[in-house]
Amino acid sequence: MNRRKIYLAASISGGRNNLTAVRAIQSALEARGIAIVNDHIAADNIAEIESAYTPGQIFHRDLAWIDAADQLVAEVSVPSLGVGYEIAYALQMGKPVLCLCRRDVWLSAMIEGNNASHLKLERYDTEQDIPRIIEAHFP
Repeated sequence: MNRRKIYLAASISGGRNNLTAVRAIQSALEARGIAIVNDHIAADNIAEIESAYTPGQIFHRDLAWIDAADQLVAEVSVPSLGVGYEIAYALQMGKPVLCLCRRDVWLSAMIEGNNASHLKLERYDTEQDIPRIIEAHFP
């Protein structure tokens, strides 16, 4: 049996102030036996890790990771051009996308208003809600 692979999208240069939620998503996915192809996304030293690569290398690497993943899961509470691009790319490739967003955040209409059948948006109040959301989407 092949292990499911997820690309976990979250803001890096746009701000890391929701890192606790990103870590909760990562933990909940891993607890379900799901591999995260870009598992460094929740690292404290991600800027240092990414500094070893050129922007072009990061672009091509991340698209290859999305191509290799079965689905994209994104934490979208912190606005990020990169995350928006990754979501659009995954949708264009026909990949299912699950977006998680804090309930108190005013979310871009480009995500909230998108009615693509393979895009799901889930709001949460606290990080403690995240495992339940992940379990519902990854039985």
